[in-house]
Amino acid sequence: MLPDVLNPTPLVAEVLPLLPPSRDKLTLIVKGTFDVRSDGRTRLAKAQLPLSSDDPEGPDGDPALVRYESDLVPFKPRADLLCVGSVHAPGGQPVTALSARFGLLERPKEIRVLGERRLRMLGPTPEFGPPAPFAAMPLSYCRAFGGADLEDPDGMSVCPTNPLGRGYARKAGAQRDLPMPNFEDPQQPLRDLATPQPPAGFGPIGRTWQPRLALAGTYDERWQRERAPELPEDFDYRFFNAAPPDQQIEGYLRGDENLWAENLHPELSRLTVRLPGVRIRGFFEAAPDLAGDDAVVAGLRELRLRLDTAWLDMVALRLVLVWRAGLYAGHVAQDGALLIGAERLADEPKPVAIHAAQLAALKAEALAVDLEADEAAALSES
Repeated sequence: MLPDVLNPTPLVAEVLPLLPPSRDKLTLIVKGTFDVRSDGRTRLAKAQLPLSSDDPEGPDGDPALVRYESDLVPFKPRADLLCVGSVHAPGGQPVTALSARFGLLERPKEIRVLGERRLRMLGPTPEFGPPAPFAAMPLSYCRAFGGADLEDPDGMSVCPTNPLGRGYARKAGAQRDLPMPNFEDPQQPLRDLATPQPPAGFGPIGRTWQPRLALAGTYDERWQRERAPELPEDFDYRFFNAAPPDQQIEGYLRGDENLWAENLHPELSRLTVRLPGVRIRGFFEAAPDLAGDDAVVAGLRELRLRLDTAWLDMVALRLVLVWRAGLYAGHVAQDGALLIGAERLADEPKPVAIHAAQLAALKAEALAVDLEADEAAALSES
């Protein structure tokens, strides 16, 4: 039985068993949705998005290509910075190429965006036709390097780093007039169509794409015989990070950073998005076995909630933040509950005793509501 989550904040919070039962470990996930104003400041959205599974790109999107990857993962060793939407030329004036940037304000990532172009000749150095003018273009890995080698008669040769892109061609005789990628890494312009490379973009990388897939470990007969359903011995928790490696942040996020978005909105071509500056805290009522633990104060033990996801939707001007913490089910008191609290980062953390009093009041309130419901049910049956 999962402990109750008492959440007086407007954010969404759930505790879930996301690892095999033998681990006896639960994951607390807190998710906040914020509106982004034109000046870059954020405010709490009236409608808070629930915890979700994968959200495919487009109504008929390939399940391997998602705008928002599932919240339901137990742990991320780094923070993910993610951005979805479209690229826009400043002022809506068509251009043949531009740079788009996203990331932390002090070191944003850049991708080079080019209009539609075709392959003229594949030789030692491929030759491309001139890019066509564009005013807007969807941010999609379908437009980054990758895809299937159309010259492969068996149709089995696909780019392992991005099976859904365009431009991948392993054979020197690849047909001409193929559409080429619109997105490139400016530090590594496209010169070799036969060698897989990371796709240029700001959104989630597919779980089945390399090198992310290799982090999932080995699921062979030995695993089936000796470890299933446990994770394999060579499983790497970095598999749960959905952002491209150069958009992953060591040490997680504080919650008051500035994000930079350039040429990603039709009107706000340069936007500094300020994270809301909130501290999310989580506590659980500790089991008697933890009574001598110095970390237990007023019967509560605090969880180490980490801000491990910042997802920016530049179409809806919406920011989603996700905090996550693990806890052992056996550490929670019988009939114990979890409490969620929210504070301003600029303020000193409130004493645990204040949260303990709040939890006691919320449990008493919940008990009164339950008793009232029981009485009403008894009267209706009489």
